[in-house]
Parts: sequence; structure tokens; C-alpha cells
Amino acid sequence: MLRASQFFVVSLVLSCIGIILAILHFNSPVQPSLNQWRDTVSRTAANLMPLGAKNCGAIGLQDDPSVARSCVSTSVQSGISFGVLSQAQGEDSEVWQLIVRTSDGKTRGFTFDSFGWEHRGIPSFTTREIPCHAIGHRNKEIESGIGQVKPAIFCSDS
Repeated sequence: MLRASQFFVVSLVLSCIGIILAILHFNSPVQPSLNQWRDTVSRTAANLMPLGAKNCGAIGLQDDPSVARSCVSTSVQSGISFGVLSQAQGEDSEVWQLIVRTSDGKTRGFTFDSFGWEHRGIPSFTTREIPCHAIGHRNKEIESGIGQVKPAIFCSDS
């Protein structure tokens, strides 16, 4: 049987643990929805698009890329500037890639990674420019499971 002093100590410890858990719960960020991530990356990407460039769309991992691929192909053949945004499979974050091509044929690539968003604000991305010598297309559709999956349309080194 617990004495009064032991009961008081146990009650105090349990109360402190409860308060700490409550503080951690209310201070932890709420995971943004897929639509919030897509909206944020679309707004971020729009700032990197050339003025007047054709927007070939934003392709999520499960989206059909055929319309965006057609837009990219037509834009390249016509020599007009464009941008296309495509999601990649991140391990522990939201990852997107933007390909921008100017009317003079220069191609630039950017990756957007949400890793660390909890410390920057909800939701947000770190943007990094990447080499983009050619535009690649993922050959097969995504199979279920976890792993690295390239965007449907991506920057290639070859």
C-alpha cells in the first residue's frame, strides 16, 4: 500500500508527464493535405517560369502524364517556352521537379523538397536548381510500394 508521500510523488510525476505530452501535441504541426502541397509547389514553381511560358501542368505520382507529355513535345517542336511540374517519390518528404524551357532552347531544372517544413512553415519547400541537359520520361507506371520513383517528366543528364 502506498503511503501518502509516495502517492503524492507518483501523482506529481504522472501529472508532469501529462502536461509535457499535451504541450508536445499542441505544438506539433499538422500534416498538410496533398492538395495543400500541390498548391504550394505550384505557386513556388510559377515564380520560376519565364514570362508568358506555357504551363504544361502539374503531374502527381498517380496522375496520367499523357497530356503534359504532349504539351512538352509540342512546345519543344514549336520552340515556345514552357514549364512542367512533376512529383517524385520522396522517402520522408514531398518532392517535385520543375522543368522550364525558354524560347531560345535553354532548359533549367529545379527540385522542390519539403524536408524540414515543420521548421520553415506549413507547407513549404527548399528549392534547388539541378542540371537539365535533356528531358526524360518515366517509361512505366508506378507500382504500389515504397521506393524511389522518378517524376513522370524529369531532367536527364544524357
